[in-house]
Amino acid sequence: FASARESALYRELQTNRPAGIILGDSSYPLLPWLMTPFLAANTPEQAHFNTAHCKTRCAIERLNGVLKRRYACLNYLRVEPQGACNIILAFIVLHNIATRRNVSLCDDVYDAPEPVEEPD
Repeated sequence: FASARESALYRELQTNRPAGIILGDSSYPLLPWLMTPFLAANTPEQAHFNTAHCKTRCAIERLNGVLKRRYACLNYLRVEPQGACNIILAFIVLHNIATRRNVSLCDDVYDAPEPVEEPD
């Protein structure tokens, strides 16, 4: 997490707190805008919270995987955070339309170009 604290995104979130809550795994600290699971669930309520937190994160991670399969450019998207949010939101809308119209992911039809390595 030390390198995350040095990132522009971390500084932005510390300065301009998001309106909602971001879910993080147990490797991150609990922050006002970052909700993490209990390291040791000592009560049934804490265990229930950890289960709900895990299920929510898993659902989000599955969706991220589906979006990256449908829109391969997400695997190497290099834009500012606000631009990334707008692009991802547009892809989610398009994905929902495709899902409602039963458009398959067609993994074998399109091979995305390899991302170009950018210097740090």
